Amino acid sequence: MNQKHLFFTVLLIASVIVSGCGLSAGQAATMTAAVWTATPSPTAIPPPPVQPLGIGSTQVSTKDGMTMVYVLAGDFLMGSPEGEGDDREHPQRTVYLDAYWIDQTEVTNAMFAVFVNNSNYLTDAENAGYSYAYNGSEWLEIQGADWQHPQGPTSSLYGLEDHPVVNVSWNDAQAYCEWAERSLPTEAEWEKAARGTEGQEYPWGDTSPTGNLVNFADINTTYSWSDKILNDGYKDTAPVGSYPDGKSPYGALDMAGNVYEWVIDWDGVYPSGSATNPQGPSTGEYRVLRGGSWDSSAKNIRAANRVAGYPSVANDNSGFRCALSLHSISNLQTPIQALGIGSTQVSPKDSMTIVYVPEGEFEMGLDEADTAAIFQQCINVNDYAQSDCEGLIGPEKPNHILWLDAFWIDQTEVTNAMFARFVDQTNYETDAEREGFGIVFNESSKEPESTDGADWRQPRGPGSSVDSLQQHPVVQVSWYDASAYCEWAGRRLPTEAEWEKAARGTDGRTYPWGEVKPAGNLLNFADRNFDFVDWADTMTDDGYRYTAPVGSYPDGVSPYEALDMGGNVYEWVADWFSEIYYSNSPARNPIGPDSGDNRVLHGGSWSHPSWGVRASNRLSFNPLGRLDNIGFRCAISQKKY
Repeated sequence: MNQKHLFFTVLLIASVIVSGCGLSAGQAATMTAAVWTATPSPTAIPPPPVQPLGIGSTQVSTKDGMTMVYVLAGDFLMGSPEGEGDDREHPQRTVYLDAYWIDQTEVTNAMFAVFVNNSNYLTDAENAGYSYAYNGSEWLEIQGADWQHPQGPTSSLYGLEDHPVVNVSWNDAQAYCEWAERSLPTEAEWEKAARGTEGQEYPWGDTSPTGNLVNFADINTTYSWSDKILNDGYKDTAPVGSYPDGKSPYGALDMAGNVYEWVIDWDGVYPSGSATNPQGPSTGEYRVLRGGSWDSSAKNIRAANRVAGYPSVANDNSGFRCALSLHSISNLQTPIQALGIGSTQVSPKDSMTIVYVPEGEFEMGLDEADTAAIFQQCINVNDYAQSDCEGLIGPEKPNHILWLDAFWIDQTEVTNAMFARFVDQTNYETDAEREGFGIVFNESSKEPESTDGADWRQPRGPGSSVDSLQQHPVVQVSWYDASAYCEWAGRRLPTEAEWEKAARGTDGRTYPWGEVKPAGNLLNFADRNFDFVDWADTMTDDGYRYTAPVGSYPDGVSPYEALDMGGNVYEWVADWFSEIYYSNSPARNPIGPDSGDNRVLHGGSWSHPSWGVRASNRLSFNPLGRLDNIGFRCAISQKKY
């Protein structure tokens, strides 16, 4: 075989990677056995029995992955008694509210990004071209500031995915909540969720704010009202949920400080007398904000404190959370029996959209009718010897009928932004980082080469960066790295059978989109942008030399609406590899061999020819191996978050 083809075959010949990683096959197997003992079964998990709702009850929105906490029906004290607080908080009165749900935290940048991506929404700040920031004495107009550029045009959301979204107006907040099938809370709902029924001053009680309770104007800020003794750890916004000791009586977090939060009410004077489910004035000029923010004094983060703003104006210290009436609960939890093709949910851990794959049979592997055509393409396109092509295609045979229980699978590959959140929260170090090198395709030699310093943050070695690749799939991750991420996310790697069914459906199609030859609108593969190798299709342009942002090819969607299952990056699956496994695979829910030396990769990548991105393509690879064309997605058995 010619050396010029080594990059393609490095993913096909496990010994190349085993030696490249400094491990024998036996050592790799020993290490693998120590980390992974059994692949979790994809058997469906029945929904838990319905429990009575009360304090501590939660549910998760299938739209944005937000955890919501339950607030019981009943009376509470709203406002401040005479002699305390501001005039705007008087008179204190007894208010009755029906039961409802409210978001446990403020809506994050990652959640808002899902909304924008799904709706093409433009915020008021984006339309106006500016937002506002307070410098301690006056509000300043910041050109180019918006939710994606919170401090102006040169800033970004990198590293802020789990921080509350800011620079959103009341209009933007309400649009999000409507998209999420919820609403902004009323002012009364917000205050009850924040302080409970006894009129306590702060969400945690009546004790003064401290750095473990709330993010407010402390030693990290420079305002005249800043508390120069306390340290909450942040100069401006903090990741949502950073102060669990400051939770409210209902388990809501960040209801003091971090960011002001829009509520649905028009601003107005409190009426006297008790009330039931008050909605605020019927009209007005301003909308109400509650809770205080990272730049607020201790007085202004009290649960009763209220301010107001123009509904179309945004600034860098205001965000929001949503609420849901009890009678709307059915909108959030779709009964299991109603699930079908097109059903989705969103992970609360990493904001990944996950698509549903119903139970049933499908055809796995390569049938004899297709084998001859694929075999000929292998010889013609890559100039391989017949024996090489037989070795590549053979493990996909025989084709066989399998039954899989229903499951969910990530709609796209895991992105650099998602992986960064995992690393930030766990301090995880990848195998490439620990060992000091990754494997990178060298354009000059047209071969993969061990490259010192290459890892997920520097996918092509020192000098490269993922700063502009946040929505691209993470690469330079080993099987162990992928498995660790999925476990953190509350999911797992898909089995080989799950991956293939999600990619090709039940009709045995060659590619996720069908039988049509790969084209530039369908996937990212070796095209004219990769024309320095002779297996590239120089008549096709997919727009990218290496990885593409996930979801860039909606025309290449699979029957279950999974994206990028042909090309972009190879993807790890859970199974050990065996060339003969298909000959004796169980007919229901196979999970692969009990042990082995190598794991399986599926899907092809940006470096592969058209015949190498078929749905049935499977490769054996050292679980410690990592390249700049290998990533992953996760799966979960049939259950809801």
